[in-house]
Amino acid sequence: MAVAKYFVEESKSGQKFDPQVEPGSLASALDMSADDLSDAVFELKGMVADISSFTLVPEETLFAKFDKFWRPWDPAEDALRIAASLVNGDAFPDRPAEMASMLGWNARRLNPALAFLCARGLVRDVRAMDGTDFLAYRIDKTDATRRFVKSRG
Repeated sequence: MAVAKYFVEESKSGQKFDPQVEPGSLASALDMSADDLSDAVFELKGMVADISSFTLVPEETLFAKFDKFWRPWDPAEDALRIAASLVNGDAFPDRPAEMASMLGWNARRLNPALAFLCARGLVRDVRAMDGTDFLAYRIDKTDATRRFVKSRG
């Protein structure tokens, strides 16, 4: 949990590679042995990547799962709000930057909710390096989005 908390608290955008930390520095910051850190990363398999044993990085799913413990929002609840807005609101945008503006959220809050939807195949995401802090360039609703909203409503 300490490793997950570190990434949640240190991330500025809630995306993969934010932040990046050297394993020795993280072990020191968390007052853990290298073996304990290795075990923690193993337990977070699929949510933390060890790049060539030189850098640890979070996956976007880490924020979708753990933000609710150390941030004032719950990505699962936010994901439902976004999905419902996509399904029910003709005026709701498909661009994350515009979604964030409409909802009054920043990228750090929006990205974990989008990661929740993307990881479960509940939306179609178009990714591009567009120079923003958002997880995707565009988010499209699908039949799965509609079913997700119906099952929760």
